[in-house]
Amino acid sequence: MKQFCSPLEVVSIFLGNGDGTFKPNVDYGSDGGPGALAVGDFNRDGQIDLAIANFNGNNATHVSTLLGNGDGTFGRVSSYGTGQHPTGVVSADFNGDGNPDLATVNTYDSTVSVLLGLGRGKFGSAANYAVNSDQYYGAIVSADFNGDGHPDLATINFSAGAVSILLNEGNGTFGTYKDYPAGPSPQSLVAGDFNNDQKMDLVVGNLGADASLLLGNGNGGFQAPIPIASGLGPYAMAVADFNGDGNLDLATVNGSQSSSVVSILLGAGNGTFATAVNYSTGSGPAAIVAADLNKDGKVDLAVLTTFLAGVSILLGNGDGTFQNYSSYPVPNYSFGLLAADFNGQNNLDLAVLNQASSYAVELLAGDGQGHFSSATPYYPGIGPASFVAADFDKSGSTDLAVTNAIYLTSSVTILLNTAVAALSLDGLHFPPTAVGTQSQPMKVQFSNPGTVSVKIRSISISGANAGDFVQTSTCGNNVAVGASCTVTLTFRPSQKGKRSALLKFTDNAIAGTQVVSLAGTGR
Repeated sequence: MKQFCSPLEVVSIFLGNGDGTFKPNVDYGSDGGPGALAVGDFNRDGQIDLAIANFNGNNATHVSTLLGNGDGTFGRVSSYGTGQHPTGVVSADFNGDGNPDLATVNTYDSTVSVLLGLGRGKFGSAANYAVNSDQYYGAIVSADFNGDGHPDLATINFSAGAVSILLNEGNGTFGTYKDYPAGPSPQSLVAGDFNNDQKMDLVVGNLGADASLLLGNGNGGFQAPIPIASGLGPYAMAVADFNGDGNLDLATVNGSQSSSVVSILLGAGNGTFATAVNYSTGSGPAAIVAADLNKDGKVDLAVLTTFLAGVSILLGNGDGTFQNYSSYPVPNYSFGLLAADFNGQNNLDLAVLNQASSYAVELLAGDGQGHFSSATPYYPGIGPASFVAADFDKSGSTDLAVTNAIYLTSSVTILLNTAVAALSLDGLHFPPTAVGTQSQPMKVQFSNPGTVSVKIRSISISGANAGDFVQTSTCGNNVAVGASCTVTLTFRPSQKGKRSALLKFTDNAIAGTQVVSLAGTGR
């Protein structure tokens, strides 16, 4: 684990080996206490950038941006003022200029800050909008609630039992918020069209109560909350079509510490749900992901449990029912869960975030049949708080970004899953050859043993006597997974004595270059 002895604010870059494992980190500057993260191309250069809401440390009123270079590295951090204590961040194009913008929800002053992107990774000063929000849970959602083609914003208020809606005026500015009752102590929020009227609805999970459905009117307003018998205190929710009827269904994991089930509520397509059917998961379910984990075209569930911590896999039957769960252990105090193809095998893998036990991202590799390997830890820093998956270096593989915020540590960690390359040998020694004559050819094989395509940018010969060696190649611009190509070399000494050069491959693999030493003697 990387230890921090002072209140550092850094980004740590972990280069991946292309098979779901990662190299040691490289650090970049960040700001105080990042607790939420958004991904976007903020400077429109085709590279993935990061925005971090900082809520701890010396300055808790900033959004930080890290501009990606496209190779998994990031530029110097830039910070922008927000309201006090931003705990959540989303990215959308609020003013329709093609530049990603940012919105944060701020705990201490009950505001939403909107920062319009200026292009090239720059942002204007924050415009702060009041909302009726204490944001204990930092929930903010962006969707088009009034059907005008511009993304709006929704936040929750735990104490007031309300949802605050900010409607976009079409130019990236927002009107005065309006509150809609949501249910007692809302703690989670998802958006979807649950009654198939082409208008966006909301489902709110309430602490100590069931979920609530707020049907959208299509003009940015919402009807009175309709209780959904989801189970007590839905802490996390997943939306998908579990029975293949074209209607959105709902799965909830319920916050009661005595809970050991996931509740499945099948949607009728008219804003109503069938009676919840509970499936055992293991004790204390805290996070849920809906995805096709065994590649049979049916939606499955992965549920993270906190007591006797593990990931419970419930394979879907395609009719809205699920098989008995199988469980894979993870360290205690794990709370975050993602599904993505991290090792390039075209199977969904799982990533679990742990804040207080291993302080690690735990990766469980999937076999495409709904089974998973033992958890393998990677250490982003002390106290990881949230994470997202994306292809940050445009290598075609899935990477991870992790925010960390506990004690004196403030960091954002990027774990890059990159290509690997192998050479059949690291040196060629030609037999003594008469000056002006050409040797017999010798070969070097370039192979891709990893799980990500290797992009060869150039093959060249350099060094003291580069002109004495000639190469021809069967390699193209890309070497597919499991494939190989051949470089054929000949030696034609221009002088007597020892001659040397280097055969260099420039590519997107871990080291960036692969080198073979060349040597021969002219006689």
